[in-house]
Amino acid sequence: MKKNLKNLFTSRDSVKDYVDSSLFYDESMDAFIINDEKIAKDILKSKSFTAFRKQEQIESLSTSNENKRVMTEFYNHWLMYQKEGEHHTDMKRALQRAINQTIQHLVGSSKKAENDIIFKKNVDVIKDVSEPFVVSYLSQFYGLNETDYHLLLKEGDALIEYIMTGDGDGERIVTSIQSVREILKDLIQKKKINEDGFIQAIIHEAGFNIEVLDIILNLVIDGHRPFLSSVNSLIYEKVKYNLSATEHTVKDVLKKHPPFPYIRRVCIKRETYDDVTIEENDHVLILIYIVNDTMKGYGLTFGHGIHYCLGVVVVTIGLERLLKLDILNEYDIENYEWMTTFGFKELSSLHIKKTLP
Repeated sequence: MKKNLKNLFTSRDSVKDYVDSSLFYDESMDAFIINDEKIAKDILKSKSFTAFRKQEQIESLSTSNENKRVMTEFYNHWLMYQKEGEHHTDMKRALQRAINQTIQHLVGSSKKAENDIIFKKNVDVIKDVSEPFVVSYLSQFYGLNETDYHLLLKEGDALIEYIMTGDGDGERIVTSIQSVREILKDLIQKKKINEDGFIQAIIHEAGFNIEVLDIILNLVIDGHRPFLSSVNSLIYEKVKYNLSATEHTVKDVLKKHPPFPYIRRVCIKRETYDDVTIEENDHVLILIYIVNDTMKGYGLTFGHGIHYCLGVVVVTIGLERLLKLDILNEYDIENYEWMTTFGFKELSSLHIKKTLP
């Protein structure tokens, strides 16, 4: 007899053993589970499914109507949750133009971030390599100094906790929203943002308003942990398997270790796949790390279709820089530990030591 999928999310191997058909309903997740590349891609491109789903979740919280209003406004501004349509398309195009303008500085940013790393005989990778690299690289990309970048991450902690678990204190979340908005707004108005960074570029393309502020905050606060997870995974793979900087290695690592575990969508128009009918308001859950096993390139690591993640180039350039660090070939893995929380798998510790001559 099958166990509930929700109870298995602390182990990806257990989930893989559990998922043995391309499409089925799981009561514990209250969703149809998708384990098929063709069906997954079709759903992610289809107008019959939407990513616009935060309001229902927010309404279920035990908090004031005003807190719900602020939370709904904030999360609905995030491109990953925005309602599909002309406005969402226009905003994604503005974001892409801003990224394109900033790309020319990314190689320099990644080089500086690499130079900030200090290698010792024994290295705590997360503390000594990954975290310094990610902070240096991403803060330069956005046009923030590292102190302000750290402050936004710290003040936005409750926002990510809510995204990860679905649970949260409405009052604490709204306080966090107000805090990060004020911090970012103040930095922009006092011209503490680098002119060559992404933040100034997106303001130039889309204007200086509350929606653009929230989109920037989405990227800054929600983008840190997944990128850190990818950096840790790449260093683990490079040291363990002595990877070379070949053309597709970064794609292979990201496909094997996607920072996001799944993609959720809500059906807004009845659809049928493999004789299984998905009704309006039903949820579907695409398990990225399982579907990726049979796919090429990045797989579904950055999504597919309307909500494809535009940050792919930012992540790739950073990881390619790390992959070229030949000094990592002088190390062996001493010990490591994986942690999986609700399908989100990441290295909680990784220690390497210099190989004896």
